[in-house]
Amino acid sequence: KLRSYEGGIKAACADGRFGVDPAVYFIKWDDLQINAVRNGLGVVDNAAAAESKGAELRLTLIPTEHLTLVGAFGYIDAQLSEDAPDLGGLEGDRLPDTPEFTGTLSADYSFQLGGREAFLGTTVRHVTDRVSSYDASAGSPQYDLPEYTTVDLRTGLQLGSARLQLYVKNAFDERGKLSATTGFSALGGPAWVSLVQPRTIGLNLIAQF
Repeated sequence: KLRSYEGGIKAACADGRFGVDPAVYFIKWDDLQINAVRNGLGVVDNAAAAESKGAELRLTLIPTEHLTLVGAFGYIDAQLSEDAPDLGGLEGDRLPDTPEFTGTLSADYSFQLGGREAFLGTTVRHVTDRVSSYDASAGSPQYDLPEYTTVDLRTGLQLGSARLQLYVKNAFDERGKLSATTGFSALGGPAWVSLVQPRTIGLNLIAQF
């Protein structure tokens, strides 16, 4: 059972050049669903309880008609609210794969190029450190997931009703770790770690018809 409470507001100035969207929330889980082993078989079971308290903030600034700046920030305090022996977790332990802070900043600038509308843009994302499991877990040893930052770049040109865009995702080829599976580590094997998408360069054409 999950109970979620959220409150927030969306506001903008009269000319639309500045907007702010703050929100806070509280989530309470009872009998979390987990993967467990019973009599040598993998099953879905229930274990313990958890709580998440957090806040989100989105800011939009349009200083000129050609420039748009957007910032989105999140904070979450997610932890077990009682001991979970099946998980190897104790009351107060952080929930796996949950960063305390996240942040995204983006900027987009439009201009004229040869009589056509062109644009440049970038997005920077930051995720703080996480854990993959619980410290006392016997089946899934703990694995630390460090913080990481990625940078995306984009530029393009409007061609009538179509838009041509060149993009570079993860421009600096950051090897950020998203999650880790450590079931084999208990037997001396390696951890299976998922990474963010490596540097990717692409070209797309978007047409409306």
